[in-house]
Amino acid sequence: MSIHGMSTNAETLLFLAWATRIDLRERMIKVHQERRSDAAAPERVLRGEIKYSQPPVFEEDSVYGPVYEALFNYRLDRVEYSLVDWALRGEHAVYLKASDAAAPNDEDDYSTPETGILWQSIAEDDRLMFRVKSIGRDWHETPDQVANALRLYFTFRTPLLMRTPESCFLFHEFISMSLERVNWVELASLVLDIPYQPGAMLSEEAKDGDYEAMQLALLKEMVWRGYVDFGEFSNHPLFSRQLHELCLNLAGVCYNTHGALRQLEESHSIYDQHIRQK
Repeated sequence: MSIHGMSTNAETLLFLAWATRIDLRERMIKVHQERRSDAAAPERVLRGEIKYSQPPVFEEDSVYGPVYEALFNYRLDRVEYSLVDWALRGEHAVYLKASDAAAPNDEDDYSTPETGILWQSIAEDDRLMFRVKSIGRDWHETPDQVANALRLYFTFRTPLLMRTPESCFLFHEFISMSLERVNWVELASLVLDIPYQPGAMLSEEAKDGDYEAMQLALLKEMVWRGYVDFGEFSNHPLFSRQLHELCLNLAGVCYNTHGALRQLEESHSIYDQHIRQK
């Protein structure tokens, strides 16, 4: 029996790879046999698998979780579930179409959907808005510098979501795909509250940026985030009093370290001068 091939987007192929990895073929054959008249059943089952069969990924982080969840869900909504179902059951083969980019929407207020999703998620959380505004203040010289700092900021935080080894690769891949399609220059313009020049994108030269200062900014953010995270764990109902005290002590260490970093920065004692002179 010959199997016809059908073209699809990258999201569908990645989802199919995940579904194959956890061996959903027999499950989908059974769904097809039991619910032939329910055309929406395969999508419900497949969405349910990714939602309920994995450990929590977004729920543990009240600040960044909703942001990455929105970026993940945008990619999840682009999956062609009927093709995943057909491929799993061996009815059709699938291959990557020549162009799988989302069609531009003339009515959209943003240059890419991912840019709008990220900005709207930031705007819905005062704590996150404060943090990106602080990046804007630290790198206010040019929008490109702010854009690159924002790119690094959100990209480097992605692995921190995967707090258990069971977190599947699909979360990381979908979020990374969304971040790659954010227009960071436009996002920087929104953060700085300045007009965006249509068509402006972050250049490869701008991505190099000031490496030393970028690393310092990220270190300071990670230490501060440790203070916030350990503080939250110190009140988590799942843990014992002893662990609460340990997390509280760690939060205190992070808080003091953040202050010490600021003092080192003010006294120009951050960098190894011998290395910088080479």
